[in-house]
Amino acid sequence: MPRGPRFDAPGYRHHVMNRGAGHATIFVDDDDIANFLDLVGQAVSRFGIRIHGYALMTDHFHLMIETPRGQLS
Repeated sequence: MPRGPRFDAPGYRHHVMNRGAGHATIFVDDDDIANFLDLVGQAVSRFGIRIHGYALMTDHFHLMIETPRGQLS
């Protein structure tokens, strides 16, 4: 069952995670990790979010995100 919409408002912090389908590997090597972190950095610049922490595993990731303008989507 899908999760319901998150409540979001300016300044809220969210634990965001995503996993490969069927626990499939999403980070094969260091280049995959570097590309992912580059995309996260672009999101920081583009949307003004703040990343307070992250964890990357081969089959999933976790991000602790703050949305100063309340626009998690």
